Amino acid sequence: MPKPEGYRKACRLMEMAERFKMPIVTFIDTPGAYPGIDAEERGQSEAIAWNLQVMSRLKTPIIATVIGEGGSGGALAIGVCDHLMIAVLHLLGYLARRLCLHFVEERR
Repeated sequence: MPKPEGYRKACRLMEMAERFKMPIVTFIDTPGAYPGIDAEERGQSEAIAWNLQVMSRLKTPIIATVIGEGGSGGALAIGVCDHLMIAVLHLLGYLARRLCLHFVEERR
């Protein structure tokens, strides 16, 4: 699962790609951002929000490809794009599967 440092590193590399006028290709395969307390202490929500802001203002083309599961903010942080590709049996959602399952079981 991605951690805050990984989102910050991805952001730096995307800004570098823009400086060198290179396109950005992201491959999304994550069940979501790391859910630990230590990740929140290191600023995970801020890192995801910063990635969303930076990716939305980049002028270089961004192509995102979902190659597995794309869940929650973890996928959103690297999934802001100009063109999105998803294979037939892959998943991109705003809630992690575990959280959806929790809601379904809670209603039973």
